[in-house]
Amino acid sequence: MMYDAERLYIAARVGDPQPLRNSIFPESEQAVSDVCWKGGSVQVWLSTDRHWGWPVEACFPTYSPRRNDPEQQVRDSSEKLVGLIMWYYRPDQRSYLHLAYGMDRHRQTIFSGRTGLKSRAGSNQSGILDGLEDPSYDDSSLRGRSVHSQGWEGAFRETSDGRGYVMEYAVDWDLLSAADDPPRGGDELAGIWMVHWSDATGRIWKGHIIEGRSPSIPGHPHLQARTWGRAIYHQTGNLPPSAGE
Repeated sequence: MMYDAERLYIAARVGDPQPLRNSIFPESEQAVSDVCWKGGSVQVWLSTDRHWGWPVEACFPTYSPRRNDPEQQVRDSSEKLVGLIMWYYRPDQRSYLHLAYGMDRHRQTIFSGRTGLKSRAGSNQSGILDGLEDPSYDDSSLRGRSVHSQGWEGAFRETSDGRGYVMEYAVDWDLLSAADDPPRGGDELAGIWMVHWSDATGRIWKGHIIEGRSPSIPGHPHLQARTWGRAIYHQTGNLPPSAGE
């Protein structure tokens, strides 16, 4: 991930023997939360509240030991706790973004991107992902661009060997409930990554990987912010791998 004063940038290179096969139609916001991710997706859940720092004590109501505490209820439903589901819907050849607000996901929104953004890595079809396959990639493909009027832009591209994909999204802080006070250099906030794989039909979930801090805690990690890792917002770029966590 990278950031500036206007946007959060998310990019990944994912190994996948059945890349970009998701064929589950996003018929509603709830359908995305319930089933669409199973066709293959990348998810990031994060806190954009600079005052909370890390870790964050917030949960989906089912998991919350203080669910009857009014103060905890306010935190659990804060829209500065945001879940992003990003995927490529193969039938339409279109990238999608789903946003869920609060650990209770009381507000959910789906955005659809432009068509025709899928291509083998190395071509210049989309213009968004150019350079992402290069080890020296430095996020210049999105930085400084005018983001889609909906406040985001994203694309997926299958790798040249057909064994994975690369993806890149830029999301305005406004969509992440942080336009008034976005994260800045020196902040250490909470966040978690998840990648999901499907079968060849893009409809049956086959596995996932979750990057969090407490794998021994039962239940779904993305619905328990205390299991999220630490997102360090460095003041400078071009960091060595050891700077991440």
